[in-house]
Amino acid sequence: MKIEILKGKEIQKTRALYEEVFQDSREYTEYFYKKVQKDGICFAMEENNKIISELFLIPKRMVCDHNIIDALYVYGVATKEQYRGQGCMDKLMKQALYYAKDSTTEFLYLIPVSPALYERYGFHTVKQGEIRMWELSEEPAEMTEYNFEQVFEFYDELYQEINGLEKSSSGIYPFRDKDYLADRICRARIEGGGMYLIRKRNGETAGFVITGEEEGESVIMDVDGEYEKKEKIVKDFMNKQGRRKIKEYVFTIMIKELKGSLKNMTWTAFNDEI
Repeated sequence: MKIEILKGKEIQKTRALYEEVFQDSREYTEYFYKKVQKDGICFAMEENNKIISELFLIPKRMVCDHNIIDALYVYGVATKEQYRGQGCMDKLMKQALYYAKDSTTEFLYLIPVSPALYERYGFHTVKQGEIRMWELSEEPAEMTEYNFEQVFEFYDELYQEINGLEKSSSGIYPFRDKDYLADRICRARIEGGGMYLIRKRNGETAGFVITGEEEGESVIMDVDGEYEKKEKIVKDFMNKQGRRKIKEYVFTIMIKELKGSLKNMTWTAFNDEI
């Protein structure tokens, strides 16, 4: 067995394993590989000229107490079934950590299926996952505080609106540059949902809602905006969509700090997008 660090088009060597393990839609897989070939790297274990285990690192830019910092997202950790339990992931994770420590990265983060697997490497949970069920107990309102405008493609004016929403509070959250916004719109479409700008009655942008689809039903994947009014935003959105119930997914997030500068960080407002 040997470990390779793959970049660019070489990352396509991992595709057979990725499709075998994750079974994402063809459209999403195409989207992911286009993105990771451009920005990310892959640690891959090979035997007999076949990839048997893989781990992707995708660079992210985050805002931390008003400063832009570098982070790496650990994604797509997978091993062929017949090689599991033989230490493949352990070797790849250790190589990835060596790489990250020598970079400018402040921390790594991931959205785990099994959190216990990552605790041995110094990752700790900063957001506990849950499924929330929102329900409307009252009759649909004719007038709501918020309106929702679906976004189908990226444009510069949209970026200016979203960019003006940067939070003033402490904590950590994604740096919403143009690439981030275009990425969110594309992913929402691929996942069968959409991105909606939250508008106040005067037309002012107050945030956005990201939805996906599950068994033909809309599911809220992310809400960004006036957090103290989140319940009102969600229920107004349900009113506009004509839904009495809707799910919201909050994903478990684990992080590993690599630099002392984040030791006393309060990990709040941490979103989970790629």
